[in-house]
Order: sequence, then C-alpha cells, then structure tokens
Amino acid sequence: FTTLVGEKKLKLSDLRGKVVILDFWATWCGPCQEPMADLQTLRQDRPDWQDKVVIMPLSIDDTLEVVRKHVDTRGWTNTFNVWSGDGGWRSAPATAFRVRGVPTTYVLDQQGKVVWAGHPAGMTFVKMVEGLLKP
Repeated sequence: FTTLVGEKKLKLSDLRGKVVILDFWATWCGPCQEPMADLQTLRQDRPDWQDKVVIMPLSIDDTLEVVRKHVDTRGWTNTFNVWSGDGGWRSAPATAFRVRGVPTTYVLDQQGKVVWAGHPAGMTFVKMVEGLLKP
C-alpha cells in the first residue's frame, strides 16, 4: 500500500510489533463514511494506544489523489491513511484479504495474525484491541 502523506510504499510486515486496525473503505461508499469518522476519535479516546496501535484506513479508490482530497476535505488526519494502489477491488491488499465489500475491518495482532474481522459498525473490536495490549 501507499501512504497518503509522503506517498511511501509499505507492507503490513513493516508494522509488526503493533496491533493494526485495518479498515478497507472507499470514498464512493456511503456506509463507509460514518465508520471512517468514528475511527478518527479512537486515538484521542485511548492515549495508551499511542505507540502500540496503528489505525489504518485503506482505501480501494482508483487514485491516491481522490482519496487524499476526500480525507483532507473531512479533516480525517487522526489515522494512518493509506491507498491500496491500482486495481481497486483487485489491488494486492484487497485480494490478499479477500475483500468482497466495504467497509470491512480487520484487527491484526502484534505478530500480524488476523484476530477479528467484520463490519466496523459499533466498533465492536475495541475490547479485542484492549485485550491484545494487556501484558
């Protein structure tokens, strides 16, 4: 995937050691907008997550510019926003995670293993993340 800020190419393995909330979404997806807005508040509500959790919305839009404009317009800067790259539904990240609909959220543990997957409505994965952070 590619970061919106700095346009760096990264892989999930670059984030090993952190819990990752990976949220597949798109600018054209109406049902994605509210969960995206909700993700913006997670970090401020949980300062103890600071260096331990990466909240990563991953857009499957056609171009990085469309995503950047959408995120900037809404002020969605409290998350680690990334773009899947060319291909949309057929991009490497969407294919690897077998994404069939958006929004779809995954929680990955510190070793990169998927421990939760589903629709982000209600943010039911927060307790899962809290459990993963306990020593």
